[in-house]
Amino acid sequence: MKYRPEIDGLRAFAVVPVILFHAGFNLFSGGFVGVDIFFVISGYLITTIIIEDLERKKFSLAHFYERRARRILPALFFVMFACIPFAWMWTIPVQMEDFSKSIIFVIFFSSNILFAQKIDYFDRDAEENPLLHTWSLAVEEQYYFIFPIILFLCWRFGKAKVFWIIVVLAGVSLTLSELGWRYNTNANFYFTPSRAWELFVGSIAAFIVQKRGIKSNNTLSVFGLIAILYAILYYDKTTPFPSAYALVPVTGIFLILLYADTETFTAKFLSSKLFISIGLISYSAYLWHQPLLAFARIRLEQEPDSSTIIFILVATTILSLFTWRYIERPFRDQTKISKKSLITTLSVSVLLLLSFALVGDRTKGFRKNSNSEIPPLSVTKSRVINQQLFVIGDSHAEHLIPGLEKFNGGQTVDMTSPGCIPFRDVDRYDDRFEHGECARIMNNNIDTLNAIDKPSIVVISSMGPVYLDGTVFKGKDPARVQGLGVELVSDPTVKDHYKIFEIGMRQTLSELAKNDHLKVIFTIDIPELGIESGCNYPKKEISVLGYKLRDLLSNPPKSECTVSLRDYNLRSGRYKDLIYRIAKDYPSIHLFDPTEHFCDAQSCSGYAEDFGYLYHDFDHLSDNGSYYYASKLMDEVFAND
Repeated sequence: MKYRPEIDGLRAFAVVPVILFHAGFNLFSGGFVGVDIFFVISGYLITTIIIEDLERKKFSLAHFYERRARRILPALFFVMFACIPFAWMWTIPVQMEDFSKSIIFVIFFSSNILFAQKIDYFDRDAEENPLLHTWSLAVEEQYYFIFPIILFLCWRFGKAKVFWIIVVLAGVSLTLSELGWRYNTNANFYFTPSRAWELFVGSIAAFIVQKRGIKSNNTLSVFGLIAILYAILYYDKTTPFPSAYALVPVTGIFLILLYADTETFTAKFLSSKLFISIGLISYSAYLWHQPLLAFARIRLEQEPDSSTIIFILVATTILSLFTWRYIERPFRDQTKISKKSLITTLSVSVLLLLSFALVGDRTKGFRKNSNSEIPPLSVTKSRVINQQLFVIGDSHAEHLIPGLEKFNGGQTVDMTSPGCIPFRDVDRYDDRFEHGECARIMNNNIDTLNAIDKPSIVVISSMGPVYLDGTVFKGKDPARVQGLGVELVSDPTVKDHYKIFEIGMRQTLSELAKNDHLKVIFTIDIPELGIESGCNYPKKEISVLGYKLRDLLSNPPKSECTVSLRDYNLRSGRYKDLIYRIAKDYPSIHLFDPTEHFCDAQSCSGYAEDFGYLYHDFDHLSDNGSYYYASKLMDEVFAND
């Protein structure tokens, strides 16, 4: 295959916007389309190679996969090994558990499937995942696991028919992506079927160029460059993607591949030494940038400042040059690294990475048991109940379940749904929740509770200020309020969130109070701590040949694990006043206010003697915190039973 320097320049146009997008440069709000540029380029190059081998009757699947392994795996594994020490030093166990799990999926080229279930690519959590960017490698390798086989089997029908088969498959995939963003944005973003059309476009370009050569057309090739730049500069995370919108950058690359002959302005521009140099190290740069940015955010517990970002960009460049020179180039050269050496090196790497990851996953992030032990029942005076217990609400109800189960000898039924307000006809939606979903779930739950015909306990809890004021505490986790809407399904004309909350709460309590079989407990929300990881850094530990390795994280002083009572009252005062005003009209409903158990005259604490650290993030309880909360609730509500 003839070398096209402008394609290395295109690689630069792919990797630089991606890196700057992840680094937080607003100018490159559509920088994520760089991945799509990579997909089209990859489809073009690989298909060109396969066509040439098929025409010479020298195509071999074994040789093809060996070439892919040499291209992808050595640098990938090298970066993954380099990540492990920093994950060990700077992550808490829950993050280490996620990191370990992601290693497993990366090894089997299925990380896109894992991330589709757990992470919105544009959410804040995604920025702290060191291996998130491997989703695109998974898509490519899944594609290349199947595509060469299809090409090989269909080649006997003639090149023209194979071409049109690829065109049809591209059309089907594009249709899936256009439908997919409307129904499941995460799956659409990460999954191969809705991304394959971009690689197919590269394959189509390969067939056309192989048949007629590269044409020279300044207008079309410049238009292609403009289309790519437009998407990079004007798209943002609200742009449905992939979808028909992706046709803009993808068509741009397609035009460059077909019409950027060496004499065109576009080819000369992309073939500059700077762009070619960046293009040559683009794969290594892509591998390094995400771990560096993610670990910086984890270590700093905030967005890196401009000087830190510049340092990371410089470090990415240096590490990329090193990896390209000493890892990528040698492993691609069969005269330097034999097939036997390649297989041995990759096998040992997989064995070591997989062993580490499996242990990390099974031990929940190398968590020491002593750091997660729940205090014995003897530290409380609570009695154990033996009734069916229903917990209904959002994630601030869900985090009560581990503690409540310790005091319940009967069945505990989880009726929680993160982000949903547990009231009749009250819908809560945002960029992550479909309109009407929460209201449907909670209405069904309340219908179930109304039909209970034996003695049971119902615990209701949810966040307040996030829904009522539409704000987050101390700027933490802003994704919660992006596109936030609260609606009363029975009367959409009511716009005030506090009024909607009151109507829904009164309707729900009125219904549940009529069921004599139910003991209903409404719990006021806990103070929001507003501290990353809730001050709780359980130690990680692993034994190697009898020696124990421990991490370097330490918990902050207990005195710093607080939020001032003034801040808590300012945040939750109006919410609590509303709850008390409504609850007094329903004397059969038990109202539990945890404030006195978390707060003194000056502050609210995330630590309690005998229980340890109570939170695991900004505002969710740890298992110990859940146990502490439940013990106080049981002492108060069931004291006279």
